[in-house]
Amino acid sequence: MTNTFRLRRFNFFVQEEIPQLPAVFSEPDLLITSTEGQPGVVLDSSPPPLPTSPPTDGQSGTANSANESGPHHTNKAWTTTTDQQGGFLFLGSVRTNTVHVVDPKFTVRSFAVPAPQDDCRLTHLKCIPEANALITINEFESVVSRPPLIRVWPLDRVFHANYQPVMVTLQYFPVTPFPVTTFDVHPSLGQWAFGFANGLVVLGRGDLGRHHGQLKQKILHEATEPITGLAFTSPPGEGDSNDTANNRRPPPPPSASSPTLLYTTTTSQTLVFNTTHSQREIKTLLDQEGCALRACYTNARGELVVAREEAIYFYSPEGRGPCFAIEGPKVLVRSFKDYVIILTNPDADSQSGLHWLYGASGPTGGDVPTSLVPTPMVSAPNLTLQVLDMRNKLVAFSGNFAAAQVQVISEWGGIFVVVQSPESASTESTELYRLEEKSLTQKLDILYKQNLYPLAIKLATHHRYNQGSISEIYRRYGDYLYSQDDYDGAMDQYLQTVGYVEPSYVIRKFLDAQRLHHLTSYLETLHEQGLATADHTTLLLNCYTKLKDEARLSRFLQQGGTDLQFDVDTAIKVCRQAGYADHALALARRFNQHGVYLEIQIEDIGNLNEAVDYLRHGTFDASERVEYLTRYGQRLLDQLPDQTTQLFIDTCTRIEPNTTPPSPRPFLSVFINHPQNLIQFLETVSKRRWHSGSERTAPNTPASTAADADAGPAEDETLADRKVVWLTLLELHLEEWEHFTRLATSATPSSDSGDSAAGRQTAAKKVMALLQDRDVDYDWDQAFTLCDMVQFDQGTTWLYESRQMYQELFQFYMDRDDVETVLQLLDKLGTKEPSLYTQTLNYIVSSSTTLTTHADELQPLLAKIERLGLLPPLEVVQILSRHSVAKLGLVKEFLLRSLRSERAQADQDQRLIESYREETEAMRQDIRRLQTTPIVFQATQCSSCQTPLDLPAIHFLCRHSYHQRCLGEAEEECPRCATENRMVAEVIRSQEAAAGQHDRFLAKLEDAPEGFDVIAEYFSKGTFSEIGPVDVP
Repeated sequence: MTNTFRLRRFNFFVQEEIPQLPAVFSEPDLLITSTEGQPGVVLDSSPPPLPTSPPTDGQSGTANSANESGPHHTNKAWTTTTDQQGGFLFLGSVRTNTVHVVDPKFTVRSFAVPAPQDDCRLTHLKCIPEANALITINEFESVVSRPPLIRVWPLDRVFHANYQPVMVTLQYFPVTPFPVTTFDVHPSLGQWAFGFANGLVVLGRGDLGRHHGQLKQKILHEATEPITGLAFTSPPGEGDSNDTANNRRPPPPPSASSPTLLYTTTTSQTLVFNTTHSQREIKTLLDQEGCALRACYTNARGELVVAREEAIYFYSPEGRGPCFAIEGPKVLVRSFKDYVIILTNPDADSQSGLHWLYGASGPTGGDVPTSLVPTPMVSAPNLTLQVLDMRNKLVAFSGNFAAAQVQVISEWGGIFVVVQSPESASTESTELYRLEEKSLTQKLDILYKQNLYPLAIKLATHHRYNQGSISEIYRRYGDYLYSQDDYDGAMDQYLQTVGYVEPSYVIRKFLDAQRLHHLTSYLETLHEQGLATADHTTLLLNCYTKLKDEARLSRFLQQGGTDLQFDVDTAIKVCRQAGYADHALALARRFNQHGVYLEIQIEDIGNLNEAVDYLRHGTFDASERVEYLTRYGQRLLDQLPDQTTQLFIDTCTRIEPNTTPPSPRPFLSVFINHPQNLIQFLETVSKRRWHSGSERTAPNTPASTAADADAGPAEDETLADRKVVWLTLLELHLEEWEHFTRLATSATPSSDSGDSAAGRQTAAKKVMALLQDRDVDYDWDQAFTLCDMVQFDQGTTWLYESRQMYQELFQFYMDRDDVETVLQLLDKLGTKEPSLYTQTLNYIVSSSTTLTTHADELQPLLAKIERLGLLPPLEVVQILSRHSVAKLGLVKEFLLRSLRSERAQADQDQRLIESYREETEAMRQDIRRLQTTPIVFQATQCSSCQTPLDLPAIHFLCRHSYHQRCLGEAEEECPRCATENRMVAEVIRSQEAAAGQHDRFLAKLEDAPEGFDVIAEYFSKGTFSEIGPVDVP
């Protein structure tokens, strides 16, 4: 099918003329080939010698070396690899049988192609860059049937001394002098084919690059019309079918599985041969139409490109592919990268390529050629060169050339056009033009100026422009369409820029209410590609809500997967603000936004029952539940007190493996307006967690147990919870007791005072039960303060007694003039705290009323004080004297008894003093006698062994005597008196030590009922004097 279209014309190439060409370009009938920009071509740089031997023809079917004479032209040495230089041009002179090699600096080196006789002309020249080889063909003009001379020149040795190229002799060739019209060699040099003007195609196999290699030949095809094109190809490998940036030929087959194909064209047919297997070549007729010479080639995708007068056709091994109708006679077709180069001549016909062979009338039937001298260059007075980009449907360059002969070749990244005009019989006036492709940026600028943005995008994509730059083209295209009020088309382009163009640039253009649909599409794309921010999510959701597109809103919010396209918090916020509470609620529940879910239920919807149920059964940890109950508990209590209280109870008493129920302390402030619910909450928690209230122990002093002292952090926290719960319950029950007390006090005869009394009694029992709970080490000071504030006397007195604060307990009753209770407690506690008698005495005599009422209790009280020795008489008199209500006669008997007792004690002390004085005097006499009177030792027995005493003997002043043998060597004192002496020494040492223990003395002095007795005791022990030897007068 032919695609008929009008190609857009552009000027994507810069035409420049190459000045000061070498003289070789002026030679007529030049054959031109090149390395086609292939890397790795190596050219010999050594100066060549002149050959000396005549040529010889090799045997048929073998490769032979040739040594033929001819001129050689050399220049100075140059750098010789295409990796460094970028390729070479090869110019073949038909008339001189010389090959000129031109480098990028247009330096020329030449070598001769030897010819055995003058009519043997160089007719074909082709470079095989993949094999680093050059193929030349010489043919004879005479009618003598001789095969063409085919030589293979390895370029890395072409200038080596005495080098002989590989000679190939064809086994099959036309008997009549039909020349070679075309040939091709596989890049591996393993296959080669030659086509002749009589329709004969000879296929050869074997390595052309080896001397004496075995070359097999066969006739592949015989036609009745000239062969106009031969081209080997292999289907390209995966991923490289479009890699034509350097115009490279298809590589050799990578394996036996890749077929080798030979495209063949005649003037009336197009065929393809599968030459993979040497025994069976498969022929496929692709078309019943052929082409002229120079009108076909294979591209990098392995396709055959054929130029006919009406169109350009593309063929694959399966048949004819797309074709493009480009009318006009085409006298030459070449390739450059992805471009198709055509030369058109309005005056030419389809057989113009064969005029040199058959004359102006062209081939007719079995005509014999009139000449074997080719015209390798296109001859026409007026030629048009067009560079076509078939992929993008455009003409990249178009230029007219007025000349006699034109040749086109590509090399060094450009297209070269050789234009020759006759100047003399032996020389031509030659001009060489270079068409250099403009940069992609320059091409795009041309397209921008014409607003051809789709073509610019296609061109940039084909050249593998980076995506950011392509996005910039889309942005320009979108801006252009936007300026033309094509908002749909503009948005289509802007969508292609997502990820590269700042979203705000596009968003600002579509914020108008009439363009929200476009803005929505753009924002959705941002989210799909994961490039949206919270602001984008907000804007998109606002678009949905303003468009009232609930379906798209729901679809957006309900998208699945783990890679969300939006920020959940932002989506919830926008839905709430827009009134889509159900959508926000669904999002919050789906993504476990527990706090937001509860906030919506409670504050937006007012569904408190659902909120309580969610708090009860929600899948969140204990800390989150505590947080939410603390935040919303008060409002829930206001509306649903019973359900909420039970929720708090369940939260604090729920037992789960490896977890501890949360502390009730954070919830206390929630119940500030619901004291009864708080009491229910705390009592239930206390009962379930600590079994408090069910089994009460006997009243005792609250104190920590030994186990509590060793409790770990978790147990310490539990004890702290119990203390807070206990104290809070105590405060609540005291407030309750105070409330009922006020009701009972203010009750009128008509009011129901019985209920108040019962309530007061119940509250008192609860308070006392708490105070008597020995399992809680509560704060006594706080408990006392609470009881005292509400004047709960029962609790106050129990607290005094629990701490054994008897004096404070007595003072409590004394302040209330409760003498009976004071006296009862005195009988009960007097033995534990004797000072209570003194306190009671002071209280009774402090008031005339009290003294008159309880005068009978005064004498027994004084008797106990006297018996226990609590107060000396003087202090009793002082107590009475402080109050004017008591008479001395009340204590007359007490004073008389006390004086008699003291007098008797004084007499006894005096007798004891006399006894101590007599003993002391006797001791002084003994000391004086020992110091002044000689002592006669008259002991006759050893005090140790009780045997008669003999010398040596040892005598002590204590009048004990011992055998020296009965005493140890270190003994220096009497063994019998040693124990008593040590006791005395120990007493002295203890007295010396006590002399420095002032704090102990002061403490004992403070605790003693009679301080003077302590001082006298210390004096008697010599504590206040230095202890040492006694001087006896």
